[in-house]
Amino acid sequence: MINYFKECWKASLLFWGEVNSSSNYYNDPYGGGTNQLSHVALGAVVVWATCLVWAATWGEMPYKIPMWLTLCGIYAVVIEYYIQKWNGADSMYDTMFFSSGAAVPFISLSEIGVIKNGVVYLSDSSVLAGKDGVILVLDYKASLPILIFMIIALTTYVMPRAIQKYIKERE
Repeated sequence: MINYFKECWKASLLFWGEVNSSSNYYNDPYGGGTNQLSHVALGAVVVWATCLVWAATWGEMPYKIPMWLTLCGIYAVVIEYYIQKWNGADSMYDTMFFSSGAAVPFISLSEIGVIKNGVVYLSDSSVLAGKDGVILVLDYKASLPILIFMIIALTTYVMPRAIQKYIKERE
């Protein structure tokens, strides 16, 4: 049983090392596509977690653009520059996809009220009763432009890799 845990630990370290090494997946369109989708998902999860912590701490949502710029800057500097040693176009793509994923929650969620001491204060100045927290509205239509951008960007990222792979396979 101990041997099993040692092997799991070794495999985890190898996986972590691979995840933190830069690769542009030039001859692997599927790997490149899933890699960039994982950056989109990571960006969205980081924003959701940040917003939850922020709302629990200060009772309101953070200002969207400054928080988005801060999180994207932290990702670019810490992950892409310091950990992965900035690999040109690959790091630029990774940062772009992380940033677009991070934009989705900020674009699609809007704070319409705050609940303090059991009183709901809505942005239209009306007052209701409820538990302490933040009232959000999801505007999925506002997310459409960034989702279209991600589809176009992902397609332009994957297609050259797919073409290159299939040309090599035909040779």
